[in-house]
Amino acid sequence: MSGISNQVLNESVGTGDAIVKAFSLDNDNVVDNSETIYLSGTAKVRNIDYTINNDKGTIEFSSAPIQNAAITAKYKYFPDTVDLTNDDIEDFITQADAEIENWTGKKYTDSNSATEYFSGRAEKIQATDSVPEGQFFSETEEDKYVLMLSNYPIQTITSLQFLKDDGTVDDTLVENTDFQFWDYGKVQLITSSIPTGRGKKKVKIVYTHGYSSVPAIVKRLSAVMASIIAFTNLTGGSFDEITSYSLGPKSVSVGEPYMNMRAAIERLETMKASLLNQIGREFRMVVI
Repeated sequence: MSGISNQVLNESVGTGDAIVKAFSLDNDNVVDNSETIYLSGTAKVRNIDYTINNDKGTIEFSSAPIQNAAITAKYKYFPDTVDLTNDDIEDFITQADAEIENWTGKKYTDSNSATEYFSGRAEKIQATDSVPEGQFFSETEEDKYVLMLSNYPIQTITSLQFLKDDGTVDDTLVENTDFQFWDYGKVQLITSSIPTGRGKKKVKIVYTHGYSSVPAIVKRLSAVMASIIAFTNLTGGSFDEITSYSLGPKSVSVGEPYMNMRAAIERLETMKASLLNQIGREFRMVVI
């Protein structure tokens, strides 16, 4: 994984015998151009004094180190502990997608079906013996003719029906003749208004919503959130101790990869907050 590396200082690689040219580091997956190789304390020059295979963690000198010459190394490497399977990554992405949908209240997959019911609009009535003066139900022109769906963007409206009090169908409206809609969730009635009455479920709308293709900013947010989940799973709660050290040859490993993971998580959290704010402003905005 990019950005997650471990640093090794003063690793004892071996001792020269004037015969052997090739030696192995303790770790493979060496970060390119991160190594310094020493012979008896003197730094050698890559591709002149030696070559290195980063993937295998092996070095080969152009000529065999002299008898008893101490070979030491300083380098960075990508630890095997950060290896993830494709199934792991797919699971992290699935978790991220679910969290995004939960936060935004929208589905970014294609053709999600939904059914919504709306109450009848309030009737404006005059005061009677049983209704005190001033107890009126107010209404506006928009109350009569406009419905706002909860999910968007709207792809299609399968059916729009007015229902009787017993739940049976009273009338089925026709798109572009009796009503029209906009992708951000607005439904405008044309030939008739919302049925009056205080009863629930006077209007039934069946529709599909979602995106034919996921917006690029949502894909980016999903990748960021999946990365946070991955790093969190990899850290195991360990951040700041030295990986290992030994006395004698004095081999010390510092900068445990979890320290880098923590820094990466902090950067990703900042990106996540920024992207969520952008999505909230861009995709939640309703224009009537």
